Amino acid sequence: MIAIVLGCVVVVALVAVIAVVASNSGSHDSASAHSTSSTTTTDIWAPTTTYSTAPTTPPFDPNTLDDASTDRTPFTADALLAQSFTDAKGVQYNLVGSGPQACIQESDSDNVKNALRQNNCTTNMSGTYIDSAEHILVSVNVLVFPDTVNVNLAYSALKGATQDWAIWCPTTGVGHAACSGDIARATKSQWSLSNHRYFIQATGIYINLTQDSSVEPWVDAAADKAVDVVGPQTH
Repeated sequence: MIAIVLGCVVVVALVAVIAVVASNSGSHDSASAHSTSSTTTTDIWAPTTTYSTAPTTPPFDPNTLDDASTDRTPFTADALLAQSFTDAKGVQYNLVGSGPQACIQESDSDNVKNALRQNNCTTNMSGTYIDSAEHILVSVNVLVFPDTVNVNLAYSALKGATQDWAIWCPTTGVGHAACSGDIARATKSQWSLSNHRYFIQATGIYINLTQDSSVEPWVDAAADKAVDVVGPQTH
């Protein structure tokens, strides 16, 4: 806090009274009038005024997220994964599992592996969401790159291409058995985007691994919303 104090200013008024010297020129005796002087001091009081300003925080510059040298986002689930979200169909999803992972996973398709390896993906924060009715699972990957140049190259290499990504299931409880089933044949929706130096990927799938195409709008809405709510903006 910066305090600016204006002190009291004391003004001293000096009044000089000077006596007039008179003489009688018509007399042999001269007489001089008695000279007197006096000084009067007057204090002018002014109140002390204190001005204060609240401490200010510099506005956040999103451009700092573009490079590892300036990005201060912690690599934690709290900083990168929303605790919950609601998709366009009004379905609420809650985070049930998360953890750091290697960028490249055995279950990734070759084009995914190549795009991540060739463009220097450094690490990945995974997350698993399940809807309140416990029907749909959404798996997310928040992949971190050195800078926006690398992440945009990786994104461009995969844009529009058929691709398979690692899908993360809870280790226990609802949804944990999905990852041991035939995920490759299940109806799913995958979305991805680049966000500063982060590559965000999400897959929506029914926990029972149904192949019914009628569920596609539901898994699509879930994955679409997930890529918008995870990433550095969560911090």
